[in-house]
Amino acid sequence: MLRYSHGKLADGYDVAVQYYHGEGLFSTDQPLRAVQRGLIDRYGSLDPTDGTKNDRLSVSGHYARQGDNWHFASNGYYVRSSQTLYNNLRTSSKTRSTAIRRSNPKAATCSAARRRSR
Repeated sequence: MLRYSHGKLADGYDVAVQYYHGEGLFSTDQPLRAVQRGLIDRYGSLDPTDGTKNDRLSVSGHYARQGDNWHFASNGYYVRSSQTLYNNLRTSSKTRSTAIRRSNPKAATCSAARRRSR
């Protein structure tokens, strides 16, 4: 997180920026029988290629000025978030085996501004 401010809340400005990036592998939904038979450990995975990537960015700001008989204040923010889940689903039948690679990118963006004056 990075934050810069100048002045006071009623007569000044500030800006804040935050960024996050994360990647990981899944270890959920493992069959109990696979753990009991020693195929994987308790926190292991049957498919170590299953995982996720996450990114998040946010920027926010505030600006205010005041005079003898007036006051102006404004706020705004921007948020960008994305998540990609990937896994390797395998199904088999008597005649063939099919491997599926699936990517589900989900991204969301929002922003808003508010102005108040007196």
